[in-house]
Amino acid sequence: MAKEKVQLSHQTKIDILNVILVLVVGFVLFALYWLIYLGIYLALESAFYPNNPTEFPAIILRISCSIGLFLLYIGLLFTKVPTRYKAILSVGPNGIMMIMIVLAFYDNIFLFLGISLLFVAISIGVMIIRKVPWIYYVGTGYGFLIGYLYAWPR
Repeated sequence: MAKEKVQLSHQTKIDILNVILVLVVGFVLFALYWLIYLGIYLALESAFYPNNPTEFPAIILRISCSIGLFLLYIGLLFTKVPTRYKAILSVGPNGIMMIMIVLAFYDNIFLFLGISLLFVAISIGVMIIRKVPWIYYVGTGYGFLIGYLYAWPR
């Protein structure tokens, strides 16, 4: 029996490369966004609450940073940046929003699951209505997954 070689089309190779880029670079950007948030958090905590860091209003900062990053991402969607880059940049904001939602309602698993699933449904609904390319779904879904894995109650 002769082995048949499977030839991938040029477009298939590009699609595979795009998925790999979304997964790898998206994760790196997610980590970078988280480190920037952590730097802001630690700087504000040491500046305003050096003697009692537990009084720092972390939830306000977390919500503000998450929504600000997500709004920047929404603005990016209306630019002429190539689709591949928009998909890569979608990983971080969606992951950070998942973390913010889970941590905001950490005490009530049904509430954070409901709100986060509503956020996912709205995001997917908007993508369906706007008829975005499939690579957006990869980036957005990957961001949701990273956010859930990071913030899930242990």
